[in-house]
Amino acid sequence: PEVVRRCKRTEMSNSERIWKDGHLQQRRSSAKSSRWQRRYIQLLADCLRVYEDESMKRMRHQIALNTVNIVEHSDVVFELARRHDASNTVSLMFTAEDVKQAAGWLKELYWLRYRAEGGGVFGRSLADVMRAQADTGGVTDVPRIVSECVSFLSTETCLGTEGLLRKSGQKKAVSALRLAYQRGESPDLTAASAHETATLLRIYLSELPEPVVPYFAYANFLTAGQKISLGDPDTELANLQGLIQILPVENRNLLKLLSCLFHMVQQQSDRNLMDATAIATLFSSSLLSDDNDRLLVNAEMALDPQPRGLAVSTITALIENYERLFGDIEFEQVIRRSVTPPPPPSPSPATLHLPQHQQHSASCVPTLTAGSSASAEIQKALSSITRLYREKAEESYALTRELVSLKSRLAACAHCQRHLLEVASEKADTAPPASAMAVAAQAAAEAATAEPTESSCPACTFHRSETACMRTVIAELSDRLRGLQSENEALYKMLLAFNGGTGCGGNGAAAGNVSGSDTSR
Repeated sequence: PEVVRRCKRTEMSNSERIWKDGHLQQRRSSAKSSRWQRRYIQLLADCLRVYEDESMKRMRHQIALNTVNIVEHSDVVFELARRHDASNTVSLMFTAEDVKQAAGWLKELYWLRYRAEGGGVFGRSLADVMRAQADTGGVTDVPRIVSECVSFLSTETCLGTEGLLRKSGQKKAVSALRLAYQRGESPDLTAASAHETATLLRIYLSELPEPVVPYFAYANFLTAGQKISLGDPDTELANLQGLIQILPVENRNLLKLLSCLFHMVQQQSDRNLMDATAIATLFSSSLLSDDNDRLLVNAEMALDPQPRGLAVSTITALIENYERLFGDIEFEQVIRRSVTPPPPPSPSPATLHLPQHQQHSASCVPTLTAGSSASAEIQKALSSITRLYREKAEESYALTRELVSLKSRLAACAHCQRHLLEVASEKADTAPPASAMAVAAQAAAEAATAEPTESSCPACTFHRSETACMRTVIAELSDRLRGLQSENEALYKMLLAFNGGTGCGGNGAAAGNVSGSDTSR
């Protein structure tokens, strides 16, 4: 059946890409007395197919997604309910084996069913959400759900709420808000409490497939955060601002908006009892974390061994120094439309305010006053350097993960060595005193060449003869990683030079106003 399924997949056109497939328990909604049947399900871009089994010889149902609504009955039971205006379809119920499986199906179903209406945003990447919002004519700088939650939470009434961002709202009300956004609706947040809206925002951020600060920038941000607390704050804040400027535009926009909200909340800490450190602790895993929520470092990186505490201090620096770090960074349109309205006047960086995203969405269009050709070349070079920097940083991150994996395997092998040496020591203890040293030396030599067994170390996954090879590979990868880090450092300095020399201001990788004197420089 697996071979048949793969062959049939290759015959499908691109429009029939399979987004998800697998087995679920299924029955018709109208036949409540019928038994659940195990079926093979395929989810395509515009329909869901139910087959008798994996052989796909007999199709039981095919449902167009635009003819149904998604109804969740429990954590593992959901229904594709026929819409009132759809007569040529049926309603089907499905049961997953566990909550995780159900969540995986619902994530894809909501996205494919409601993305054209601006829904299905939970669990989707920022890039996917921004593209969908641009297609539906929505805001194109930050996700709509974040924009609306922040706008509500930044009101004077909400900012003074005790425990804002920390206390949870009523579960039923939060679920209703989540469902509304999943269906592309615009719920009235003024009818909800500040705690319910804050909980919704916290859930959305926690379900992002990648933190607001991407994985490739994780180690660099932690390094900058550590240096702020240990070194010259003025110099290190400038370095942190440089890192912010070269983030992908959708991540940079979202980080600025959230930092703006958190800054306003901590300014009212005497009323809401939420200072910058408390806020950073709550949101550290959503804003700045590793995919395993641990630090991946090599021997050359002298970082705090407690990455979570270091991430909290870095986010605290973002909140407390919001005006310094983000004052010159404008919101940039992520997806440019064919017709761009004229940009609004730029606000004063010294004035802290909640950005109006509908106005900022087109403000990234550069204004070239003199030497337009030279300015275009500068911006083209800057864009190329930024892209290269991100690629190198992502490669460094992947290489660091590989090194950690290899070193952990080598550590397991070392455990086997320790076990065999303990056996050798026991042999030496039982030998006559005159020959104890010789016995110990011989046993140690045997331990160095012997192959580990399951009784010595179940965690060991390779033979003793591979140990030398593993050490060689680790040394080669470490040299390669050091080279990548040197290249990254050079590219980063080049980016800072461009940002300082072209008049891009806080826009970083984005184009900004370029004067004639800046162009010549």
